[in-house]
Amino acid sequence: MLERMEYFELTIYKCCYLILAIEFDDYDNVVSQKDFEQQEILYMHLQQSINHIISNQSGIIDVRMDRDFALLLSSDNENEVNILEEAYSIGDRIIETLSKNSISISIGISEVTCDFEQIGETFLHALDALKYKFNLGTKQLINYEDIKNIKKIESLELTDIQTKINEILLSGNEGLASQFVIKLFEGFEASASKKVVRNTCFMIIMCIQNAINEFSITFEDIFGKEELIWEKLMKFETIYDVKMWLRNVICFTINYINKKKERRGHQLTDEIACYIEEHYREPITVNSIAQALFYNANYLNNYYKAETDTTILDYLTQVRMNKAKKLITHKDNYRIQDISLMVGYKNEAYFRTLFKRWTGLSPKEYKLAASK
Repeated sequence: MLERMEYFELTIYKCCYLILAIEFDDYDNVVSQKDFEQQEILYMHLQQSINHIISNQSGIIDVRMDRDFALLLSSDNENEVNILEEAYSIGDRIIETLSKNSISISIGISEVTCDFEQIGETFLHALDALKYKFNLGTKQLINYEDIKNIKKIESLELTDIQTKINEILLSGNEGLASQFVIKLFEGFEASASKKVVRNTCFMIIMCIQNAINEFSITFEDIFGKEELIWEKLMKFETIYDVKMWLRNVICFTINYINKKKERRGHQLTDEIACYIEEHYREPITVNSIAQALFYNANYLNNYYKAETDTTILDYLTQVRMNKAKKLITHKDNYRIQDISLMVGYKNEAYFRTLFKRWTGLSPKEYKLAASK
């Protein structure tokens, strides 16, 4: 390959080599949405700017690689420091020049190699460095040597995320949401790839979706269109943008839930009371009540306890016991077995035990006491 370069009179030295991979920031929005002619004009402008900067320097070859540009720097001595300094100088000037023309780019810098046969692998390393633009931000010079030994973060368990999201949404506390996001992204900022961050955020959004189902809420209720959530996640260019977006999604969700709680307030407890009043004779449970009212059972029970300082089951028992008291003292002189069935208990022995626990008297003792 060196011989072919010399044949085409491309100046290249034979001691040290280094690659600069140049990439448009926010490629999907800035480049891919343009038509072919506009894309070519943009690339031509980039090419001209690069050529102007390197025109007076030897040992540099520029190559367009589909959506990226690459600069091959070569040196006639084995001093790696010199070629690295040259790479940083060229990179800074390219970023600064294009920035003045409202074009944002980032540059990945490969390691220095003295083996020309390793140029292909070296180019891939420069591209690998660019992947960390997501973590470090746009308009960056990113050296492969700085990121190659970064330890990958451990994956998060879906069940752990779901538990935490449920806790945050139930708390109604935006501060907890911020703490969760900050802690999560502390593990991301130095090491996680765009794919890892997006996949994790995807899991978190799924967990939020599962959690709000318990409140009978959908993303469309909160954000208008559910698709907007997923579309935005796929278009973010930096980890900071994703971090702010995720925090906002959780906080907006908390605000919506809090407002819904305020609106429903006593209405929901009244709905529970009405349902129990109408169905206490039946073998109802917290699950069947929640299903009838279109709520998650755990959420409904926690909400009711927070509002009334008692559980739904205790309230159901209270209603049944009050009904039983009236039936025990009724003039029709119902049998205890019949009363048990009339208030929703098929097992008479269980009813007797529960009645005594609730009133301190057996049904017979209660009837005698009431008749005096």
